[in-house]
Amino acid sequence: MARARNGNFLCSYAPYGYKLDPQNRHHLIVDEEVAPVVRRIFAMRQQGLSYLSIAKALNEQKILTPRDYYYKCAGRENPRNVTHAWCDVSVKEILKHEDYIGNLVQFKTGSISYKNHKQTSRPKENWIRCEGTHEAIIDRGTWDAVQALNQKSMRFRPQKEGEVTLFSGLLRCADCHKSMKLSRDFNQRKDGHRNNHHAYICGTYSRAGSHACTPHRTRMSILEDLVKEDIQRQAQRILCDEDAVVRELRNRLNAAGNAERTAAERSLKAARTRLAQLDKLIAKSYEEMVAGDIPREVLLDLIDKYQAEHREKTEQAQALAVILEQSEETEQDIQKWVKLIKQYMNVEELDRELLLKLIDKIIVGQKKVVDGVEQQSIIIVYNFVGEVELPPSLFDN
Repeated sequence: MARARNGNFLCSYAPYGYKLDPQNRHHLIVDEEVAPVVRRIFAMRQQGLSYLSIAKALNEQKILTPRDYYYKCAGRENPRNVTHAWCDVSVKEILKHEDYIGNLVQFKTGSISYKNHKQTSRPKENWIRCEGTHEAIIDRGTWDAVQALNQKSMRFRPQKEGEVTLFSGLLRCADCHKSMKLSRDFNQRKDGHRNNHHAYICGTYSRAGSHACTPHRTRMSILEDLVKEDIQRQAQRILCDEDAVVRELRNRLNAAGNAERTAAERSLKAARTRLAQLDKLIAKSYEEMVAGDIPREVLLDLIDKYQAEHREKTEQAQALAVILEQSEETEQDIQKWVKLIKQYMNVEELDRELLLKLIDKIIVGQKKVVDGVEQQSIIIVYNFVGEVELPPSLFDN
């Protein structure tokens, strides 16, 4: 473990996109033959393609899988009975490895105990992580954008033409909270001219009808205008008084998490205190077993109980540490959002990559008639800072 903490690469073979340095087998260097493939995978994901769509694209281009490439470099045939094709799982694995930003994360697995050598996943806080140990293939901005996208529970379902639509996976029904579905319809004038309408409707309504939910229908063109206008409006606020906007966001985000943070800090302190006690108890039990003062069987049972509690407390501490880490990232999140919004201050046309960078989801309400006017509520939930509610929007019948 000492060598891992010093940034030495200890695995037998390098991750896809790298190779072992001939001068130092504990150091990674970029494999220029396949590094462009890694960059392409991250670029396609950042553009909103699904894991499966990326895999299909790589297969169409006849790019060797990581395992087949490894055996090709080794000069021998792949002995495993496999399909020799990329799949969504292999793409997903590549997209979550920190190796590609120059970091080493090792000892993710370990044996259950001194008696049971079966390998199991170790708590994240027990991983050995070293930053900047080798040259990065992916820049940090691309990495952060892709990780944020990977954490979203969205489906990138292409239409019949094979294209993923602009708002695919981003729209949610305000009532049933299910995804919205693209609906294509048209009307035909007396002169024969055909008007095509692209609109999104509630997925539940589409599948189960009006007894399950209401349409929540909204035209794509209107959505585009609303989102574009709100991005421009937020950018204008920042341009006029960036400090005031940052203060407002900081107060809102911190106020929501202060109570949770205080409780987490208290619980984490107690968990770490108990972990230190357990470490001493386990060490003392081993000493007593060596000395023979207490029967071996009694001590082994006691050690097993201590280790079980140790694992439980470690998992608890890990979860609490994540809560605190997220709280500490609030300021960074605000700055990321401000920077992104400023980049799109003069946006004239929305594209898929822009939406995925800026927006977590858009919540669409059912249309209502107020004083004879049809209105609909749209709530934009931005990445990093959360909800921004637009005023009720007027729709043409």
